[in-house]
Amino acid sequence: MQTWIALLRSVHIGGKTALSFSDLQRDMRSLDFENVRILHQSGNIVFESSTRSISSMAQKIARRLEARHVLKPYVHLLSPTSLESAIAGNPFKASTSPETVHCFFLSQPTIEPNLRAIEVAKSPTEEFSLAERLFYLHAPEGLEGSKLAANVEKFLGVTAIGRDIPLLESLLKTSTGNRPAASS
Repeated sequence: MQTWIALLRSVHIGGKTALSFSDLQRDMRSLDFENVRILHQSGNIVFESSTRSISSMAQKIARRLEARHVLKPYVHLLSPTSLESAIAGNPFKASTSPETVHCFFLSQPTIEPNLRAIEVAKSPTEEFSLAERLFYLHAPEGLEGSKLAANVEKFLGVTAIGRDIPLLESLLKTSTGNRPAASS
């Protein structure tokens, strides 16, 4: 069994696209996933599976939620090792407020990111860094009202899902049982 982390977009426990905690857990278990843990009530799931195909698992989760709950979520799966690398690669570690640093996981590498549009959209206090399939955004004033955060996918030309660094660290701890992630 391998541990996986699923980041779901457009799924909120009890929010506008209401999905109960127990329904989401039941859906995940019905897909033969084990040790299902849902964190922070916003579509962050840690689970175990013998399946090794990330795309197959992501498609199964998305299809199940769409069929049972009329949701069309974007599902991004990663291993604890990949999550640990993303956290370690944070170029804004010196920030005194880690909750203002967000990591966006990209569905694929960007081909022609519109860096000019990013520079124009970002506020004077925002900083960003683009790595292979990661986009880091330091937004000291928060994401609310950030033109850059609102348009990340448009500017990069790929699907993306973002989480703040403290939440990612919490997911890593849950997925590894507080041990460092093993190489995969």
